[in-house]
Formats: sequence, structure tokens, C-alpha cells
Amino acid sequence: MDDLLQEMINPAPAQHDRPRRRRLWTTVVVVGLAAVGISTLTTSALFSDQEKSGATITTGSLDLDAASSLDFTMPVDNMVPGAQIVAPITLDNVGSLAFEYSVSVDATQVATDPADDPDLGTGETTGGDLRTQLRLDLYKVANPGACTLAAVSTATPLGSSGTGWGITSKRIRGGSVAGAPGNLELDAATDDVLCARVSFDEAATNEYQNTAAKVTLTFDAMQLPFNPGQLDTSKQ
Repeated sequence: MDDLLQEMINPAPAQHDRPRRRRLWTTVVVVGLAAVGISTLTTSALFSDQEKSGATITTGSLDLDAASSLDFTMPVDNMVPGAQIVAPITLDNVGSLAFEYSVSVDATQVATDPADDPDLGTGETTGGDLRTQLRLDLYKVANPGACTLAAVSTATPLGSSGTGWGITSKRIRGGSVAGAPGNLELDAATDDVLCARVSFDEAATNEYQNTAAKVTLTFDAMQLPFNPGQLDTSKQ
């Protein structure tokens, strides 16, 4: 009797409601997953911006120009033993960077004109090698007009071909790399004026009559090492 009253008050659910409830929970689960997907799409679609900054880097240049050639204006064609001649030469830094430079000297024997000596054949020279009787001294002066025998007679040379006589191929100032002792520094857009003096041994004998030699100075420019404390090495 009690069971009958309980069934009338709280009847058991119909069998066909169970599938409907199952579908309802399934729908709830699907909707929940869809909500998660929407949330994920929403958080990844953030506002964004991008900026770029750039600069062009240009290297400097080393450019050493011998604005004037080594031109001896004294009686270079009529040298006598004991004579001295001078010639100025201007070095311009026409590049954008300061640099160091070294100096080398060389001399070559020059064939004299056979017409000056009937006993000579074509390409032949007279007796002695004049290079062995010469000496070169190099000085730094304020301007080309200051390159005189009197002005350099008491000055200390930057370099010399040697203490004795004879000019051979050699470096007379500085070294082959930047930072070598004796290198000379030249700022951008500036110049150095040098004075070359060539002396002829007063003890030269007759075998050096009618002889000739060409004296050549070579200047090698080298980049200064990078200095973090001096970023602008152009010094203009």
C-alpha cells in the first residue's frame, strides 16, 4: 500500500525522457567546448604594431697624394763632389681618415747619353755607380719655401739613407704596419711638407764624372687602429 502511494506521489520518469536528458548534457558539453574555442580565438587576435630603424654605414678612405714631385731645382745636371741639393715635397691627406705613413728611399743607376762620351755605347754608363757616392736626409719643414740648405743645416732629419755614403733601397722612417715606431701621422684634409737633401761625397773620384742616378722616395699610408675612445678618426 505504501509503495503504491509513493509511486502516485513521485512517479518514475518515463523511459522516453532518458535519451532526451542525455542529449541535453551532450549539448551542454558541446556548447562548453565551443565557448573555449571562442575564448582562444579572441585572446590571440590582439592589436599589434611594428617599427623599423636603420642607418647606412659607410667606410672611410685612405688617400695619400704627393701634391708636388721630388724636383731638385739646383744644378742637378752639374753636381760636383761636395755639393748638396734640396727639394721640397708636399704630402696631402685627401681621404676622409687620419693615417700613419712611413718613408722609404731607393736609387737606381741611370744610363748617360753616349753623345756626352764618345767611348760609350747605347745603354752604357761611365765608370762609377753614382748611388754609392750619395746620401739622402729627409726633414720636415713649415712650407716649401722653408726647404733651403741653410734651414736644414742645423735641423734634425726625420730619416737618412745612412750615416755613410751610398743610397740603397731601405725604409728610412717608420715601419711596415700601423703603430710601428717612427710612423708619422697625418690628419684628414691636412698636409706635411718635407724637404729632401741629397749630398755628394766630396771624396768622389774621376770615375764618377758624367754619371747619373735617380733617387725615389716612397710613402706608405696605413690605417690607424680602431680606438673606442675616439670613434671619429677622421679628425676633420
